[in-house]
Amino acid sequence: MFEHISDFTTWPILTGIIIGYIANRIMSGEGKGCCMNLIVGVVGSYVGAFIGSLFNVQLLGAGYVKNFVFCVLGSVVVLWLWKKLMSYCLSMNKKDRDILDIAIPSIVSNITVPLLGLVDVTIVGHMGNAAYIAAIAVGSMIFNVIYWIFGFLRMGTSGMTSQAYGRQRLDEAVDLLVRSLAVGVGIGLAFVAGQSVLKWAALELMQPTADIAVFTSTYFDICIWGAPAVLGLYSLTGWYIGMQNTRLPMLVSIFQNVVNIAASLVFVYLFGMKVEGVAFGTLTAQYAGFLAALLFLRKRYREVFVHVSLRALRDAAAMMRF
Repeated sequence: MFEHISDFTTWPILTGIIIGYIANRIMSGEGKGCCMNLIVGVVGSYVGAFIGSLFNVQLLGAGYVKNFVFCVLGSVVVLWLWKKLMSYCLSMNKKDRDILDIAIPSIVSNITVPLLGLVDVTIVGHMGNAAYIAAIAVGSMIFNVIYWIFGFLRMGTSGMTSQAYGRQRLDEAVDLLVRSLAVGVGIGLAFVAGQSVLKWAALELMQPTADIAVFTSTYFDICIWGAPAVLGLYSLTGWYIGMQNTRLPMLVSIFQNVVNIAASLVFVYLFGMKVEGVAFGTLTAQYAGFLAALLFLRKRYREVFVHVSLRALRDAAAMMRF
Protein backbone atom coordinates (compact mmCIF):
# COMPACT_ATOMS: atom_id res chain seq x y z
CA MET A 1 0.00 0.00 0.00
CA PHE A 2 2.78 2.42 0.93
CA GLU A 3 5.46 1.33 -1.53
CA HIS A 4 5.15 4.54 -3.56
CA ILE A 5 5.27 7.01 -0.65
CA SER A 6 9.03 7.52 -1.02
CA ASP A 7 8.27 8.98 -4.46
CA PHE A 8 6.71 11.98 -2.69
CA THR A 9 9.51 12.48 -0.15
CA THR A 10 12.07 13.14 -2.87
CA TRP A 11 10.14 16.03 -4.37
CA PRO A 12 11.93 19.36 -4.10
CA ILE A 13 11.05 21.58 -1.16
CA LEU A 14 9.76 24.18 -3.59
CA THR A 15 7.12 21.75 -4.85
CA GLY A 16 5.90 21.20 -1.29
CA ILE A 17 5.55 24.95 -0.79
CA ILE A 18 3.59 25.30 -4.03
CA ILE A 19 1.28 22.39 -3.12
CA GLY A 20 0.62 23.88 0.31
CA TYR A 21 0.00 27.32 -1.18
CA ILE A 22 -2.58 25.98 -3.65
CA ALA A 23 -4.35 23.97 -0.95
CA ASN A 24 -4.50 27.01 1.36
CA ARG A 25 -5.88 29.13 -1.48
CA ILE A 26 -8.59 26.54 -2.13
CA MET A 27 -9.59 26.25 1.53
CA SER A 28 -9.19 29.82 2.79
CA GLY A 29 -8.70 32.01 -0.28
CA GLU A 30 -5.16 32.99 0.71
CA GLY A 31 -1.73 31.42 0.96
CA LYS A 32 0.21 31.16 4.21
CA GLY A 33 3.89 31.59 4.97
CA CYS A 34 6.49 29.40 3.25
CA CYS A 35 7.04 27.25 6.35
CA MET A 36 3.32 26.56 6.85
CA ASN A 37 2.82 25.90 3.13
CA LEU A 38 5.73 23.46 3.20
CA ILE A 39 4.32 21.56 6.18
CA VAL A 40 0.87 21.32 4.58
CA GLY A 41 2.38 20.29 1.25
CA VAL A 42 4.61 17.55 2.67
CA VAL A 43 1.95 16.08 4.97
CA GLY A 44 -0.64 16.38 2.21
CA SER A 45 1.63 14.46 -0.18
CA TYR A 46 1.62 11.47 2.16
CA VAL A 47 -2.15 11.73 2.58
CA GLY A 48 -2.53 11.97 -1.21
CA ALA A 49 -0.45 8.81 -1.63
CA PHE A 50 -2.66 7.05 0.89
CA ILE A 51 -5.85 8.22 -0.87
CA GLY A 52 -4.47 6.97 -4.16
CA SER A 53 -3.73 3.55 -2.66
CA LEU A 54 -7.28 3.32 -1.28
CA PHE A 55 -8.72 3.72 -4.79
CA ASN A 56 -6.02 1.53 -6.41
CA VAL A 57 -4.68 4.49 -8.36
CA GLN A 58 -1.17 3.78 -9.61
CA LEU A 59 0.88 6.88 -8.78
CA LEU A 60 4.42 5.52 -8.99
CA GLY A 61 5.71 6.46 -12.43
CA ALA A 62 2.32 7.91 -13.38
CA GLY A 63 3.73 11.34 -14.21
CA TYR A 64 3.97 14.58 -12.30
CA VAL A 65 0.50 15.86 -13.23
CA LYS A 66 -1.39 12.97 -11.60
CA ASN A 67 0.99 12.97 -8.61
CA PHE A 68 0.61 16.74 -8.23
CA VAL A 69 -3.20 16.51 -8.29
CA PHE A 70 -3.26 13.85 -5.58
CA CYS A 71 -0.77 15.81 -3.46
CA VAL A 72 -3.00 18.89 -3.64
CA LEU A 73 -6.03 16.72 -2.87
CA GLY A 74 -4.26 15.27 0.17
CA SER A 75 -3.27 18.76 1.34
CA VAL A 76 -6.88 19.96 1.06
CA VAL A 77 -7.99 16.97 3.16
CA VAL A 78 -5.33 17.83 5.76
CA LEU A 79 -6.54 21.44 6.00
CA TRP A 80 -10.18 20.34 6.19
CA LEU A 81 -9.39 17.93 9.03
CA TRP A 82 -7.37 20.63 10.79
CA LYS A 83 -10.28 23.09 10.61
CA LYS A 84 -12.67 20.46 11.98
CA LEU A 85 -10.24 19.75 14.83
CA MET A 86 -9.88 23.46 15.64
CA SER A 87 -13.66 23.88 15.60
CA TYR A 88 -14.00 20.98 18.02
CA CYS A 89 -11.28 22.39 20.27
CA LEU A 90 -13.05 25.75 20.48
CA SER A 91 -16.16 24.00 21.78
CA MET A 92 -14.20 22.51 24.71
CA ASN A 93 -13.98 24.00 28.16
CA LYS A 94 -10.86 25.97 29.07
CA LYS A 95 -9.15 23.18 31.02
CA ASP A 96 -9.50 20.69 28.16
CA ARG A 97 -8.25 23.28 25.66
CA ASP A 98 -5.20 24.00 27.82
CA ILE A 99 -4.38 20.29 27.99
CA LEU A 100 -4.81 19.89 24.25
CA ASP A 101 -2.71 23.00 23.62
CA ILE A 102 0.18 21.26 25.39
CA ALA A 103 -0.46 17.76 24.04
CA ILE A 104 -0.79 18.36 20.29
CA PRO A 105 2.58 20.13 19.77
CA SER A 106 4.25 17.41 21.86
CA ILE A 107 2.73 14.72 19.63
CA VAL A 108 3.94 16.51 16.50
CA SER A 109 7.43 16.93 17.99
CA ASN A 110 7.65 13.23 18.83
CA ILE A 111 6.53 12.29 15.32
CA THR A 112 9.41 14.30 13.83
CA VAL A 113 12.08 12.63 16.04
CA PRO A 114 12.90 9.70 13.68
CA LEU A 115 12.82 11.89 10.57
CA LEU A 116 16.49 12.92 10.82
CA GLY A 117 17.63 9.33 10.33
CA LEU A 118 14.83 8.56 7.86
CA VAL A 119 15.82 11.46 5.60
CA ASP A 120 19.43 10.27 5.63
CA VAL A 121 18.42 6.76 4.58
CA THR A 122 16.12 8.15 1.86
CA ILE A 123 18.92 10.22 0.32
CA VAL A 124 21.58 7.48 0.37
CA GLY A 125 19.02 5.10 -1.09
CA HIS A 126 19.47 6.92 -4.39
CA MET A 127 23.27 6.46 -4.44
CA GLY A 128 23.17 2.95 -5.86
CA ASN A 129 25.13 1.19 -3.11
CA ALA A 130 23.39 -0.89 -0.46
CA ALA A 131 26.42 -0.47 1.83
CA TYR A 132 25.59 3.25 2.15
CA ILE A 133 22.08 2.47 3.35
CA ALA A 134 23.31 -0.11 5.83
CA ALA A 135 26.00 2.25 7.15
CA ILE A 136 23.52 5.09 7.74
CA ALA A 137 21.09 2.66 9.40
CA VAL A 138 23.81 1.32 11.72
CA GLY A 139 25.14 4.81 12.45
CA SER A 140 21.68 6.20 13.20
CA MET A 141 20.97 3.26 15.50
CA ILE A 142 24.20 3.86 17.42
CA PHE A 143 23.37 7.49 18.06
CA ASN A 144 19.71 6.77 18.83
CA VAL A 145 20.77 4.32 21.55
CA ILE A 146 23.37 6.72 22.97
CA TYR A 147 21.00 9.67 23.10
CA TRP A 148 18.10 7.57 24.37
CA ILE A 149 20.14 6.76 27.48
CA PHE A 150 20.28 10.47 28.27
CA GLY A 151 16.58 11.09 27.80
CA PHE A 152 16.51 12.08 31.48
CA LEU A 153 17.88 15.46 30.42
CA ARG A 154 14.54 16.16 28.80
CA MET A 155 12.15 14.31 31.09
CA GLY A 156 13.87 15.18 34.38
CA THR A 157 14.27 18.82 33.43
CA SER A 158 10.61 19.14 32.40
CA GLY A 159 9.38 17.60 35.67
CA MET A 160 11.45 19.78 37.99
CA THR A 161 10.87 22.90 35.91
CA SER A 162 7.09 22.38 35.96
CA GLN A 163 7.24 22.20 39.76
CA ALA A 164 9.15 25.49 39.91
CA TYR A 165 6.72 26.99 37.40
CA GLY A 166 3.77 25.92 39.55
CA ARG A 167 5.35 27.60 42.57
CA GLN A 168 5.96 30.71 40.41
CA ARG A 169 9.67 30.50 41.17
CA LEU A 170 11.24 31.76 37.95
CA ASP A 171 14.68 32.00 39.55
CA GLU A 172 14.51 28.30 40.48
CA ALA A 173 13.37 27.39 36.96
CA VAL A 174 16.30 29.33 35.48
CA ASP A 175 18.75 27.57 37.81
CA LEU A 176 17.39 24.24 36.56
CA LEU A 177 17.95 25.33 32.97
CA VAL A 178 21.55 26.33 33.70
CA ARG A 179 22.26 23.01 35.42
CA SER A 180 20.59 20.98 32.69
CA LEU A 181 22.47 22.78 29.91
CA ALA A 182 25.76 22.42 31.77
CA VAL A 183 25.23 18.68 32.25
CA GLY A 184 23.96 18.09 28.71
CA VAL A 185 26.62 20.06 26.89
CA GLY A 186 29.27 18.68 29.27
CA ILE A 187 28.30 15.07 28.51
CA GLY A 188 28.29 15.90 24.81
CA LEU A 189 31.82 17.31 25.02
CA ALA A 190 32.90 14.19 26.91
CA PHE A 191 31.55 12.09 24.04
CA VAL A 192 33.54 14.15 21.58
CA ALA A 193 36.69 13.75 23.66
CA GLY A 194 36.23 10.00 23.99
CA GLN A 195 34.91 9.37 20.50
CA SER A 196 37.58 6.79 19.59
CA VAL A 197 36.68 4.51 22.49
CA LEU A 198 32.96 5.09 21.95
CA LYS A 199 33.19 4.22 18.25
CA TRP A 200 35.20 1.08 18.93
CA ALA A 201 32.68 -0.12 21.52
CA ALA A 202 29.70 0.64 19.27
CA LEU A 203 31.16 -1.19 16.26
CA GLU A 204 32.11 -4.14 18.42
CA LEU A 205 28.54 -4.41 19.62
CA MET A 206 26.94 -3.92 16.20
CA GLN A 207 29.42 -6.13 14.30
CA PRO A 208 28.81 -4.70 10.78
CA THR A 209 30.64 -6.21 7.83
CA ALA A 210 33.99 -4.69 6.81
CA ASP A 211 32.65 -2.55 3.93
CA ILE A 212 29.74 -1.27 6.01
CA ALA A 213 32.01 -0.59 9.00
CA VAL A 214 34.13 1.79 6.90
CA PHE A 215 31.16 3.96 5.94
CA THR A 216 29.66 3.71 9.44
CA SER A 217 32.96 4.95 10.86
CA THR A 218 32.89 7.94 8.51
CA TYR A 219 29.31 8.76 9.52
CA PHE A 220 30.16 8.40 13.21
CA ASP A 221 33.33 10.55 13.01
CA ILE A 222 31.27 13.48 11.71
CA CYS A 223 28.01 13.13 13.64
CA ILE A 224 29.69 12.67 17.02
CA TRP A 225 30.59 16.37 16.93
CA GLY A 226 26.87 17.11 17.19
CA ALA A 227 26.57 15.46 20.63
CA PRO A 228 26.81 18.76 22.59
CA ALA A 229 24.07 20.29 20.41
CA VAL A 230 21.77 17.26 20.66
CA LEU A 231 22.03 16.91 24.43
CA GLY A 232 21.87 20.67 24.89
CA LEU A 233 18.66 20.69 22.88
CA TYR A 234 17.32 17.91 25.12
CA SER A 235 17.80 20.25 28.08
CA LEU A 236 16.12 23.19 26.35
CA THR A 237 13.22 21.07 25.15
CA GLY A 238 12.62 19.70 28.64
CA TRP A 239 12.74 23.19 30.10
CA TYR A 240 10.27 24.55 27.54
CA ILE A 241 7.85 21.70 28.28
CA GLY A 242 8.19 22.35 32.00
CA MET A 243 7.30 26.00 31.35
CA GLN A 244 4.07 24.76 29.68
CA ASN A 245 5.33 25.73 26.22
CA THR A 246 5.35 22.81 23.81
CA ARG A 247 4.99 24.90 20.67
CA LEU A 248 8.59 26.10 20.64
CA PRO A 249 10.02 22.53 20.71
CA MET A 250 7.62 21.65 17.89
CA LEU A 251 8.80 24.59 15.78
CA VAL A 252 12.44 23.71 16.49
CA SER A 253 11.84 20.07 15.46
CA ILE A 254 10.19 21.10 12.20
CA PHE A 255 12.91 23.66 11.47
CA GLN A 256 15.61 21.08 12.23
CA ASN A 257 14.13 18.59 9.77
CA VAL A 258 13.81 21.20 7.02
CA VAL A 259 17.46 22.20 7.52
CA ASN A 260 18.49 18.53 7.49
CA ILE A 261 16.75 17.90 4.17
CA ALA A 262 18.16 21.04 2.54
CA ALA A 263 21.70 20.64 3.90
CA SER A 264 21.93 16.94 3.04
CA LEU A 265 20.74 17.56 -0.51
CA VAL A 266 23.28 20.37 -0.94
CA PHE A 267 26.21 18.35 0.42
CA VAL A 268 25.31 15.20 -1.53
CA TYR A 269 24.10 16.53 -4.87
CA LEU A 270 25.81 19.92 -5.11
CA PHE A 271 29.18 19.03 -3.56
CA GLY A 272 29.18 15.40 -4.71
CA MET A 273 29.68 13.87 -1.27
CA LYS A 274 28.42 10.43 -0.26
CA VAL A 275 27.96 9.25 3.32
CA GLU A 276 29.99 12.18 4.61
CA GLY A 277 27.57 14.58 2.90
CA VAL A 278 24.60 13.04 4.69
CA ALA A 279 26.51 13.18 7.97
CA PHE A 280 27.39 16.86 7.49
CA GLY A 281 23.72 17.55 6.73
CA THR A 282 22.69 15.91 10.00
CA LEU A 283 25.41 17.78 11.90
CA THR A 284 24.28 21.09 10.41
CA ALA A 285 20.66 20.39 11.37
CA GLN A 286 21.62 19.48 14.94
CA TYR A 287 23.43 22.76 15.57
CA ALA A 288 20.77 24.72 13.68
CA GLY A 289 18.11 23.28 15.99
CA PHE A 290 20.17 24.02 19.12
CA LEU A 291 20.84 27.61 18.04
CA ALA A 292 17.18 28.11 17.09
CA ALA A 293 16.12 26.92 20.56
CA LEU A 294 18.55 29.38 22.16
CA LEU A 295 17.25 32.23 19.98
CA PHE A 296 13.66 31.38 20.92
CA LEU A 297 14.74 31.42 24.56
CA ARG A 298 16.19 34.90 24.20
CA LYS A 299 13.14 36.21 22.33
CA ARG A 300 10.37 34.54 24.33
CA TYR A 301 11.89 34.57 27.82
CA ARG A 302 13.91 37.77 28.05
CA GLU A 303 13.22 37.97 31.76
CA VAL A 304 15.10 34.69 32.20
CA PHE A 305 18.49 36.27 31.61
CA VAL A 306 18.07 38.49 34.66
CA HIS A 307 18.18 35.38 36.86
CA VAL A 308 21.03 33.54 35.08
CA SER A 309 23.87 32.92 37.52
CA LEU A 310 26.71 30.45 37.96
CA ARG A 311 25.55 29.93 41.54
CA ALA A 312 23.29 27.21 40.13
CA LEU A 313 26.42 25.20 39.29
CA ARG A 314 28.17 25.92 42.59
CA ASP A 315 25.29 24.49 44.64
CA ALA A 316 26.62 20.92 45.03
CA ALA A 317 23.50 19.61 46.79
CA ALA A 318 21.20 20.92 44.03
CA MET A 319 23.48 19.48 41.34
CA MET A 320 23.36 16.07 43.03
CA ARG A 321 19.54 16.20 43.21
CA PHE A 322 19.45 17.04 39.52
